[in-house]
Amino acid sequence: MDVLAQSNDRYIWEESAEWLLLAGAIKSVAVDIIQYDDGFGYCSSADEFTCSREELLEKFVTDLSRFNYVWGAMECAINTIKPPRHPQKKKRGKIRDACYLISRYFKKKQPVLHVSETIDEFINASQMCFGYNKVQSRYAETGEFGVIAIGLYCVYELGNSFAHGDIAFPIPDEENKPASAHSTMVQEATRVVLLSLQMLLLTYYGESEEPTSFQFSTEIDHDDYPLWFVIRGCHIEYEDDEQQLSLFKV
Repeated sequence: MDVLAQSNDRYIWEESAEWLLLAGAIKSVAVDIIQYDDGFGYCSSADEFTCSREELLEKFVTDLSRFNYVWGAMECAINTIKPPRHPQKKKRGKIRDACYLISRYFKKKQPVLHVSETIDEFINASQMCFGYNKVQSRYAETGEFGVIAIGLYCVYELGNSFAHGDIAFPIPDEENKPASAHSTMVQEATRVVLLSLQMLLLTYYGESEEPTSFQFSTEIDHDDYPLWFVIRGCHIEYEDDEQQLSLFKV
């Protein structure tokens, strides 16, 4: 968000920055399903299941809320960047065009750090969650988009599932424990979108040397860095810095 706010043409990124601000501002979402369970208190095993389910849902809904605001930022950024249309007419679309741009741009350039590992983590988590076969089927199109852009294409299916009421919610395990990979899946999906947004910004600005004031850590004063350097490194978290969103540590 700070990267967009500090750019000299920051006004064109205001909408994206607003979505990211709200995503970062979400600390928790309260979920209370017990109030609608008239049978709660009559069976300890059923109560244990309900309590565990409520715990899972509260975390899942919180993570999903953040994801949706980050996705909103991505949609706004694509509107600003206006990626060239896919050369094949039948493969055109807002997200497909963005994925194709990322794929072409980074074919001979180094992607941002950790993007490949994050995509793998997202796909692995989705395989542990029932009802997300469509996400995994999109991964089969890696040949078209490459290992760098396929992540955004797969995550797009997760967003579609939510928008069209086709999402599967977490439930406790066979021992009624609140164990599920759903939140991990959504967290990794959010990271994929953020990393893809950084890569789209790099396609827009290239290796711009524009001096940009940025603070990589609360222990380091604001300083001027080349814009490309800030875009490539703004997701790296310094150890014990609670002011940063926990993405990746160095």
